[in-house]
Amino acid sequence: MLRVLYCLAIIVAMAPVLLMASAGLPFLSSRALVTGGGAVLLLTGLRPLVVLVVAALRLYAVVRHRGTLDAYVTGSLGALRRLGIWAMVIGTIIPVGVVATGVILSSIYKDEQHSGLLAFIGGVYGFQLSGIGVAGLVLFELSRLLGFEARMREDRRRAGAAVARAR
Repeated sequence: MLRVLYCLAIIVAMAPVLLMASAGLPFLSSRALVTGGGAVLLLTGLRPLVVLVVAALRLYAVVRHRGTLDAYVTGSLGALRRLGIWAMVIGTIIPVGVVATGVILSSIYKDEQHSGLLAFIGGVYGFQLSGIGVAGLVLFELSRLLGFEARMREDRRRAGAAVARAR
């Protein structure tokens, strides 16, 4: 279940990048480069693609290998991990609510002008709040990183104590 939530959080986090990429991809055309677009336009168009490739590789790693999200978390790191998981849950539920809000508003208001405006406003604020999912991803990964570092320090301490006893 955690793997599914993690993958959904990455997909929701990539939605704005996909929207920006759709605006940035015309810069990759040879016509833009020939007419003076230059390397700056090429790099502007490539940036979203690089982010999407990194996200796709992370998704592949999480789906392919079961132990990818395992971590050594105890104490306060466990609280940080749970906070990250809850933020990912909230960040993935909000876009579903935004879509549902648009459908509900269009059924309540028969006037397309009002329902469209309200759905747009709700969508803008909803997708801003969905950034909580990105914060959740960061907190979750931070708890994993700190957990692995704590485990490494503990292993080194034990190894040092074993060497000291052997002398």
